[in-house]
Amino acid sequence: MTPVFSSVFAGGNLLTDNLDIKGFDGLIKLASDMKLTKLAAQKISDLAMYFKIEDGRMNVNPYTMKLGNSKATIAGYTVLSQDSFFKINMEVPRSEFGTDANQVIDKLSAQALKLGLKVDPLKTVLLDITAEGTILAPKVSFKWSDKNEDLLKTLQDQVESKVKEKVE
Repeated sequence: MTPVFSSVFAGGNLLTDNLDIKGFDGLIKLASDMKLTKLAAQKISDLAMYFKIEDGRMNVNPYTMKLGNSKATIAGYTVLSQDSFFKINMEVPRSEFGTDANQVIDKLSAQALKLGLKVDPLKTVLLDITAEGTILAPKVSFKWSDKNEDLLKTLQDQVESKVKEKVE
């Protein structure tokens, strides 16, 4: 007998003060793609996740947790048949990235300084992460968060100001 998932309705929460996650494909893929191997296995404390199941779909309310030294806000859904879609807004300390990424940021900051632009090197990189597919085989992707646009707008304003100075 196969359950009729669309007939399932429930609600609740998952509260735990100690959770170990190892061998989860979603974290392993994210850690690999981002070159942050520390993300692959996690020890999570003080987790509070609230959900509601309607028509066989478990909607997870946004919740914030630590993934290593990074802060992540997670929300999404999973269908009881295991299809899922989650969005994660992650704040990754620059110190978590390897020397190659940090050298690029330092080089760009030095170039901007030579142009007379005051650039505070990023202390935290904001990323938008999407995990979709199935719980057992998620497809994970990430991109530069639109929330970083404030930094880009500041740089654009500084460039425009320098150009006006040179023209005048």
